[in-house]
Amino acid sequence: MKNLTKIAVFFCAIYLLASNNLFAVDFRIDQGRVRVTLPPGWSDGGVITVENRGKEPIAIRVYSGDWVYSDQDGSKNFMPANTSPRSCANWIKFYPADFTIPKEGKQKVNFVVAVPPDAVGGHYAVLFFEVSSGTTWDEKKGVMVHVYNRVGSLFHVEPDGTSKKEGRISDFSIKTSKGNIEATAVFQNVGNVEITGRATFDVIDEEGVVFARGEFKEFYTMPDDKAELYARCPLDPKLHQIPQGKYDVVLTLDLDGMLLVKEYQIEVSDTGNITKVKETTQ
Repeated sequence: MKNLTKIAVFFCAIYLLASNNLFAVDFRIDQGRVRVTLPPGWSDGGVITVENRGKEPIAIRVYSGDWVYSDQDGSKNFMPANTSPRSCANWIKFYPADFTIPKEGKQKVNFVVAVPPDAVGGHYAVLFFEVSSGTTWDEKKGVMVHVYNRVGSLFHVEPDGTSKKEGRISDFSIKTSKGNIEATAVFQNVGNVEITGRATFDVIDEEGVVFARGEFKEFYTMPDDKAELYARCPLDPKLHQIPQGKYDVVLTLDLDGMLLVKEYQIEVSDTGNITKVKETTQ
């Protein structure tokens, strides 16, 4: 399939106790994430397979929505279709939208992504697959309510040749605290596509030997988002503190395969405290 990369097999099994007219639901889709790279004005398609692993038939409804990161840890907010300014929900056509899968059966859902001629930068949407699990009694409201469960396939669509992946680092700081070296920084996604980032910092002595190395947690950003980075690296217990002198600190960010490197020089006092931090990146 031309220019279509599908990753991250997505598995979701939902189990409900059979009570108050609820039955056990166990279904999954074979693609939790679909990445599409196409030139503006082009279209391409694919298939998502829904599997009913339960012992009862299930009725599935398919519909689109939007998603954004709600936190830099990758948590997401889901919204109605075409709510987000970077939505591509209306670029996606799919069929069938309603169907019933027999017990232990499967159903293929076809989709086509059509990228508008004037599209620029990353756009995002989700296809939800929803099943009703019956009704239950809501004691607080005193009414019977329908119970629905859904799984989603996240779409990342990037019009080829228009993507700008770019990040900016600010507010870098580094200090010693209770036998650790702690580093913080702020990353801002200043491009026009979603970025998942990983970062490390290396403290290098005047002989070019890596004295310490710390790793930041993976972070997730949409365009214009900021992520606050924090890493802690334990000192060698035999040293108790960083020896006095000058050190280089190299901050390396891997932004989905694109590297961003910042370099700093620090000065450490005879008490092991970092007294000066200066950026030296050219």
